[in-house]
Amino acid sequence: FSLMERTQQENLRRNRELGILNEIAQTVNESLNLNVLLPHAMEKVIQVTKADSGELFLINERSRELVYTLHVGISTKASKLGSLTNAGLVGEVARSNEPVIIQDMKNSESTFTTALVVAGFRSMAVVPLKSRGGIVGVFGLLSLKPDHFKFNEISLLTNIGNQIAVGIENARLYEKVQGAAIVEERERISKELHDGLAQVLGYVITKSQ
Repeated sequence: FSLMERTQQENLRRNRELGILNEIAQTVNESLNLNVLLPHAMEKVIQVTKADSGELFLINERSRELVYTLHVGISTKASKLGSLTNAGLVGEVARSNEPVIIQDMKNSESTFTTALVVAGFRSMAVVPLKSRGGIVGVFGLLSLKPDHFKFNEISLLTNIGNQIAVGIENARLYEKVQGAAIVEERERISKELHDGLAQVLGYVITKSQ
């Protein structure tokens, strides 16, 4: 009976995770505009994980540096994950490509979490955004409750990060394609104007002669 109960609990957990991933996928696929996609995706992550706050950092494609991008949920004047960029915990996660969960920051020896504890947060999860092309950023979740993020949820959080990363790559690719199309259209119009002007000038010169 205990084995059956464990199996049932495991099936319920997997079904819940599949449902969450499906919700994230639907949200990510709603738009190819990063300004729309990212806030909606992070708001959905906050909703499904029941976190209190979340922040997202993207890697600049030119400088390859992590850049603070957006915040959702509870906001305080205290420095939060933004203080952990590059040299801190967020940077470590970006370099290692591995998620980090701190179940109680009051027991953490890291100096980076001091401001978070002062702000009232107790637990934290920092997750890389990985796609086929590599890491594109990092998102962090914060909770006012200790032990809110479980170690057995690392796989779920990683998959959420992967889905958001794919959405980011698709949006960036779309922007590049749109940009290339705009440049091509400008060149076409410019050529047409040039050819038209050449014809007019030729006509004027002929009439003058």
